[in-house]
Amino acid sequence: LNYCGIWVGRTYGRPFSSRPGFFAATFHCAATSFLALYVLAFKSGTIADGVVTGEVDYSLWREVALPLSIGYFMTDIFIYCIPKKDIIITFHHIIMVISHYPVVHDAGAHLAGAGDINWVTWLSIVGYTSEVSTVLMNYRWYLLQTLEENWIGFGMVNISIVISWAARVVLF
Repeated sequence: LNYCGIWVGRTYGRPFSSRPGFFAATFHCAATSFLALYVLAFKSGTIADGVVTGEVDYSLWREVALPLSIGYFMTDIFIYCIPKKDIIITFHHIIMVISHYPVVHDAGAHLAGAGDINWVTWLSIVGYTSEVSTVLMNYRWYLLQTLEENWIGFGMVNISIVISWAARVVLF
């Protein structure tokens, strides 16, 4: 998707020429936020006093979502961060990989979760719910680049960003 973004930027110019990683980043945040919300809603059992109980199946998270995300971070480091010398995003990507990679493997999850694999996996999933607001922020960026006059939808996107971020903070 990064190469698709580069091609679109070269072919059609602004706004995508200024941000060729837009498609890959938007796909990443949309896919991981959808998977995080799905797993939390339908696969995570219940949490009471910090203990996960009930039917728990985190395989979708550990086998699909995290490898997708870690792959995106590593690819973005080499395709975007290093050529642009963007140290802040590089640091963010490295911290995310270091923080979430142990969850993929039982031994790492056991160690990172102080013996509780389900708890550390749940924590990883909850952390990725923040990607919901990133999808909206990417759409907001696109609107800022392309809107030529006032539009009520822009205000609604801004309100949705605040609500999605606040809901994550309040719910978890």
